[in-house]
Amino acid sequence: MPANPTPTAFDRLLYLFRALLQQELPNLRFLGVYEYAVQAVDASTGAVDAVPTDTTIGLPGITKVPLRFPVITAQLTVPCMCLIGFVNGDPTRPYVLSGDPIAASVTVDATGTLKLGPSATAIQLAGGGAAVARVGDHIKITTSDFSAAGTQAGGMNVTNTSTDLMGTIVGGSSKVTCG
Repeated sequence: MPANPTPTAFDRLLYLFRALLQQELPNLRFLGVYEYAVQAVDASTGAVDAVPTDTTIGLPGITKVPLRFPVITAQLTVPCMCLIGFVNGDPTRPYVLSGDPIAASVTVDATGTLKLGPSATAIQLAGGGAAVARVGDHIKITTSDFSAAGTQAGGMNVTNTSTDLMGTIVGGSSKVTCG
């Protein structure tokens, strides 16, 4: 078979049709959603740099593109795949539609009930901080008792002793529950 076969009439017609489409609709290829390979993630913003996995389509590599998941901020890990779209087919307005299903970290801002799956290794509420106590958890309270016998302090004899009290949490937030 020859390396460069002679184009048929159909090949020439198809070439002309593609040229016409490209001339009249130059951003046609940007109306789809495409798989990209994430090359880098900006740790402070979560924006990604990525390249298309199919180089035959003629799509550009992208840099500093924000993730636009509704109500979610995710920190993707490298390497991973993501889906990239272009707002209104505009190649200057790319966005990350979705990423690999497991992200390094995720922030969700919901106006209704927020449910977190049981496979998370850690959950931070409002930026993290102190541990969450649950109804039924045991607590220990240490109190200091002062009496009038003992060490002289300000003209009084004071004795400092401590007492440990044990208890159980019996009430909590009606909005936050945990397992």
